[in-house]
Amino acid sequence: MQLDGRKISEFTAAELPAFFATAGYNRQDKAVIVRATNYRPQPVAAEIRLDGARKIGKTGRHTVIQAPEPNAENSLDQPLRIVPQEKPLPDCGPGTRVTLPPYSVNVLSIPARAE
Repeated sequence: MQLDGRKISEFTAAELPAFFATAGYNRQDKAVIVRATNYRPQPVAAEIRLDGARKIGKTGRHTVIQAPEPNAENSLDQPLRIVPQEKPLPDCGPGTRVTLPPYSVNVLSIPARAE
């Protein structure tokens, strides 16, 4: 970055991993929440392991925000180009499988209890 023609900072970005995820537990909803991002142009198959859970609901929720390309954005002309879509996450269990679409941010909610 430059200011008044002089370099004031420099930024170098490493390549992002194809898949990144974090997880937590929502005590109020009694659900495991997984946030997973696919930065690549191909779908990513993932498996969510819930080894410590005793009771797991059969169906969860999958909220996905997907772009057609990495630099896509909403605009005044296309305000709904990128919008969250919610769909069921079927066949939940100790090893829940999910496919993350290309260029997507995903929030997965799986009903689960430790008791």
